[in-house]
Amino acid sequence: MRLSNRLIFLLAISTVTLSGCYQYSEAYKRSGAGLPEPMPAEMASADYGSPVIDQDQIFKEWVLPRLKDPDSAKFEKTKPAQKAHKWLWNDKKKESESVFGYEFCGAVNAKNSYGGYTGTNYYYLFVRDNKILHYSDFKGLNFCEAKAAKEKK
Repeated sequence: MRLSNRLIFLLAISTVTLSGCYQYSEAYKRSGAGLPEPMPAEMASADYGSPVIDQDQIFKEWVLPRLKDPDSAKFEKTKPAQKAHKWLWNDKKKESESVFGYEFCGAVNAKNSYGGYTGTNYYYLFVRDNKILHYSDFKGLNFCEAKAAKEKK
């Protein structure tokens, strides 16, 4: 009886450990991390979709519904959109797919529930054919700071 209890215990521990690995690998796959960036020749000849017509309008239409007090929004001028590549998860195919489009940063300061301004919040948007395919408020600050630092040099 002792041997079978040990065997069951080891089997249970192995199952829990391996299921954790599966969840990590799924999240890793969905992020597109570790997938290769396109070669320069591929970037040069890629179809990026239609150029961004009015990125300020795209950003405003996206961010205003997310604010507590949309009327208080103060927008900062954003840099022009630039061509970019991104790996995006495709739910139908259950895999990441390579997408070319445009990326830009948006910046807004608005009032919170208490009536005070929160400070400038930065957002990163990835757009193709003037439709937002991906956004992030985490990468946004790094993306904006990197662009500003690059332009100062």
